[in-house]
Amino acid sequence: MKRILMVVLSGLILAVFSGCSSIGPDKTGAKKIIRRRCTGCHSTRRIFKKRRTRDEWEKVIDRMIRHGAELKPDEKQRIIELLTRQD
Repeated sequence: MKRILMVVLSGLILAVFSGCSSIGPDKTGAKKIIRRRCTGCHSTRRIFKKRRTRDEWEKVIDRMIRHGAELKPDEKQRIIELLTRQD
């Protein structure tokens, strides 16, 4: 039973972090903020696969804040910086 639990848990961890690979290094902690504040409703894969301009991300994040996402202004800016420099 422990073995099955470990396999399932490992799969979940892999699923959460797999969407981050195309983003590159994160010196601002934005990935951590995304995992804490956004993955309650969205997978990281869904977030990181999108390609948007800075203005588009700002509009999307403002809409998420209106829907209840709790982000401080500096967290919002760090997320936008990270998402707009995707490869």
